[in-house]
Amino acid sequence: MKLDGEDLLPGDVVFDIVYGPGFVHRIDAHAQAFFVRFGNRSAGYRPDGVSDRAQRRTLYWQDPVVFVPAKSSAKWQLLLRMVRALWRTIERDPLVEVIAHEPPQEPGHGA
Repeated sequence: MKLDGEDLLPGDVVFDIVYGPGFVHRIDAHAQAFFVRFGNRSAGYRPDGVSDRAQRRTLYWQDPVVFVPAKSSAKWQLLLRMVRALWRTIERDPLVEVIAHEPPQEPGHGA
């Protein structure tokens, strides 16, 4: 089973925008569902990240809330265009995986 094109495996850490981080504890390929444990509670999801309780997508690989949305629609649309353009560049560049795994430089050291 996949979530956003990535294999979904027991033990994978995921993020629900309501419940926070959890881990996949069971996959039912026959029912096309998987179950995530959040502390002492468990919730079922379809492969599109939607649960029966929410009726809309709440589950992602990471916390999808990166920015607090601007009140101004024009500013928000500009930010979305910029982020989408950057993401398209990152998706195509094979060096991104190499760069992402390099340890960060300490301030005052290196280039």
